[in-house]
Amino acid sequence: RCLLYWIEGKKMTPPLIEIYEDNNHLFISGGHHRLAICRAKVEKQVPFLTKPKYKDRMSEILKSANWK
Repeated sequence: RCLLYWIEGKKMTPPLIEIYEDNNHLFISGGHHRLAICRAKVEKQVPFLTKPKYKDRMSEILKSANWK
């Protein structure tokens, strides 16, 4: 379904990224197929969603994160 959306030029919600309980590792909790499309397109930047409670720690882990 994601591939069809992309082919048809439809908008998709970005993948959801969260932090493991160890507070040091990230994981994709939703959007694996959407991320696969970004990889196939060789995207240099990929938008993502996260929960507000993770923002500070995620900024430390992902130095290039650009919060909008």
